[in-house]
Amino acid sequence: MQIRSNSESAAFYRSGKIEEGRTNHHLANLINTQRRLILREYALNFSVNTFDYLGSILSYIAIGVPIFLGTYDALSAPDLSALISANAFVMIYLINCFTTLIDLSVQVTNIAGTTHRVVELREKLEQLYDAQQSHEKNRPANMQGFGWSEMETLLRKDQGYQVEAGSESETEDPPITALRVNDLTFVAPKSTEKLCIGLCFDFKQGVNILVTGDSGCGKSSLLRVINGIWPELRGTVTHGVEQLPHRLLYLPQRPYFTDGSLRQQVIYPLQEFDRLADTGESDDIVIEDLLSKSDLGHLKDRVGGLDTQVDWNWYDHLSPGEMQRLSFTRLFYHKPKFAVLDEATSQVGVDMEERLYSLCSQLGITLLSVGHRDTLRKYHHVELHIEKQGTWSLKPLSAGSNS
Repeated sequence: MQIRSNSESAAFYRSGKIEEGRTNHHLANLINTQRRLILREYALNFSVNTFDYLGSILSYIAIGVPIFLGTYDALSAPDLSALISANAFVMIYLINCFTTLIDLSVQVTNIAGTTHRVVELREKLEQLYDAQQSHEKNRPANMQGFGWSEMETLLRKDQGYQVEAGSESETEDPPITALRVNDLTFVAPKSTEKLCIGLCFDFKQGVNILVTGDSGCGKSSLLRVINGIWPELRGTVTHGVEQLPHRLLYLPQRPYFTDGSLRQQVIYPLQEFDRLADTGESDDIVIEDLLSKSDLGHLKDRVGGLDTQVDWNWYDHLSPGEMQRLSFTRLFYHKPKFAVLDEATSQVGVDMEERLYSLCSQLGITLLSVGHRDTLRKYHHVELHIEKQGTWSLKPLSAGSNS
C-alpha cells in the first residue's frame, strides 16, 4: 500500500529493487509468523477434536470392560440396563466437562494474548511519557559544528563514494554538465496535448536553474521526463552524470520515506550503513549534526534513537514541513554534485528555506528547482519559464539578490 501510494516518488529515487527486497522480506516474515501460529495451535486443536469425537467411544469402552469381565453377572437384565444407563450418563457428562475445560483454554489463551498486548502498550506509553519529561528537564546542548568533508569517509564505496587514502575530501572534478536537453517535446501519457515544445537547455555545474510557470503547465512533468519516468515525444535528454545518490539526487514533490529506522530514512536509497573502523562513532555525529542543521534534532528523541525500528508510518507522524526538512537531511548526507528539487520547500517558512538553500550552496550542490515562491530567485542564476501553450523562455537571474 505504501509503495502504491508513493510509486512516483520511489521511482525518482530509482529504488525499485530496494523496495522489492523490503517487500519480499516483510512477506517472508508474515508467512513464517503464520506458519509458527499454525504449528502452535495444532496440538491444542487436535486435543479438542479428540475429546469431541472420541469422548463417547471412550465412555462406552470404560463401561464395557467390567461387563465383559463378569463383574455384573449377578444383576438382572433391568438392573443391568439401568446401571449401564447411569454409568453412561456419568461418563459422558465427565467427558463433556473435560471438553468444556479445553474449549475454555482456547478462550483463556486469546484473553492472555490481548492482555499481554495491552500491558505492552501501557508500558510503552509510560516509557514515552518518562522520556518526554526527562527531555523537557534536561535538553542536550547544541552539537558542535561538523566538517562537511568528513562525510565522505562514511559513504558506501560500492555505490561510487571514493575517498583517497590520506585525503579528507574527494578530488575536485572539472565542471561538468549533468543534463543536456535538446529540442525536447513531451506530453502526458495517453494525452496529445504538448506540454512543452522544442525545449533546449544545459544543467551545468555551478549554475542553478529555477523552473517556473503556472500550475499545470508541465514543470513537474519535465522532471518526470528527464528522470526517464515519462518518455519524450521528440528530442533527447542526455545525462552527463550517473543517476546515483552522490552524483544526481531528486527530491520529489511528495517526500518519500520507507519503513525502518531514522537512520534508514537519512541514508536512503542506500540499503545499509558502512561504519569505517577509523571513524569510531562519528557516523552518528554526522547524522545528528545534519538533523540539527535541518531543525530536526528532536526526531531522534521522538523515535528513541537513530537505529530504533519503528512500526508506524512516517507519513502519519511527521508534519509536511518535517517531511521536507528530512528530505533535505537526506540530500545533505549524500552531498551530490547535482540535485533536482520539485517544490521541495513549499511547506517550510522563508527563514528555513534560506537556511536549506544556503547549506546546499556551502556543500557545492548545483540545483535545478521547481517552485512558485519569488524568494527562490535569489538562490538561482537562470530562470526557465514554461507557458501553458508549450512555449518557454530562459533568462538570467541575479543570484544573491531579490530581483
